[in-house]
Amino acid sequence: MLPLIFHEGVIEPPSEIYAIRALCLKVEADQLLEVHEENKDIYFNWLKTTHLYDFIRDIVTVNENVYGFRIGEVQKSPCVKVDRIDWYNIHSNLKVIQGTTL
Repeated sequence: MLPLIFHEGVIEPPSEIYAIRALCLKVEADQLLEVHEENKDIYFNWLKTTHLYDFIRDIVTVNENVYGFRIGEVQKSPCVKVDRIDWYNIHSNLKVIQGTTL
């Protein structure tokens, strides 16, 4: 089962925290956050502050080349290219994610 990998910029505002949490609850796969090495501590604190760390299992760096289904502004396949996760695009994101073999 492929993990769902959030690219670092997609969990920040203007994304909606509760929409991200809802997406994590609906997808039955491990959720990871992919960040650049120098941003790892910043995003760790962001996940703790927003309580997203309850849903995202681990933080990985881009250099680790973890294979999975990415969501965000990335070009690595397989992926969904979005600039934010909110209540307006959550259903279309779910359809694409659940339509793949996670």
